[in-house]
Amino acid sequence: MDDYMLICPQEKGTAQENIEAALSVNIEARSILNLVRVSTFHFNHPEPEETEDYVNSINAAVKTVAALLDKVSELVSDASTKLRKEPAHADG
Repeated sequence: MDDYMLICPQEKGTAQENIEAALSVNIEARSILNLVRVSTFHFNHPEPEETEDYVNSINAAVKTVAALLDKVSELVSDASTKLRKEPAHADG
């Protein structure tokens, strides 16, 4: 899980930076979920000694995705707060 958390910004930036970071993190989370989906489709009849490792790998992937989605939520929430605090711009 720690490897994937490296893609997450450690400090919040501007609203725009947070939104861009949230999109990147969300894409990474979706990639992991696709890998899990594909691997579960192909892992129909595991050998008994492979099952525990496989289940542990899937659990680790799911925990990673959960942590990444928590980060997405945090970034979007911070961006939303910052956008509400910005003064309105007049068109024109």
